[in-house]
Amino acid sequence: MVTAGEGLLETRQTGAKRIAARSVILLRPGVWHRYKPEPETGWRESWIEMRGRVVTDLLQSGTIPDGPLLRGSRLTSLLEELLETIHRRTGAEIPTHRPELSAEALRMLALLCGMEAKEPAGETLRAAVTRAEHHLAEHHAESLDMQDMARMLGVSYSSFRRTFRKETGLSPWQYLMSVRLNRARRLLSSRGTKLESVAAAVGFSSAFHLSAAFKKAYGVSPGNWRKQDR
Repeated sequence: MVTAGEGLLETRQTGAKRIAARSVILLRPGVWHRYKPEPETGWRESWIEMRGRVVTDLLQSGTIPDGPLLRGSRLTSLLEELLETIHRRTGAEIPTHRPELSAEALRMLALLCGMEAKEPAGETLRAAVTRAEHHLAEHHAESLDMQDMARMLGVSYSSFRRTFRKETGLSPWQYLMSVRLNRARRLLSSRGTKLESVAAAVGFSSAFHLSAAFKKAYGVSPGNWRKQDR
């Protein structure tokens, strides 16, 4: 995943393709490729490599498409959170069970492969979901009403909510909370940042509400997470 910056990715199957921030790339073993971040911007990436019997079976069965997969922003926040979870666990001093890491990695793979083929019907709703993801990412610190957002996108709320969950695995509100908590974790990594400031920056009404949501999502308080991150 290219989390910032932009550049080019080239494979024999696709030729040169421009890669923007929040793009996701899935490459099968043996696929020739090369890449070139833009000199002016560079790019920042987060990646994992998967091996093992399950992956081999998925490759042989054709579940993982032959060519490289290049994906835009759909599900990017969820995939980014999974990547961060894997990296955090592999870098932690506490013992980590490999099955837990494998489960997270396979979940990422399932999400990516599930994005491969979409039926023609419902393109308007899927386009609305993509626009909603952008809007939630850019305005996550604001007070947002999901029904108002559906009206802004020109779709019914019930259809929008159903399609949003189908495409992302989360309801619009759950997705917003995921974005807020993901941003909160990044801010908590900065030394000296007060919890009240983090809460205000990511859209929570108080440090108490941030702490409650954080512990529910990750099983630890923001303070304990910060100590583990150190």
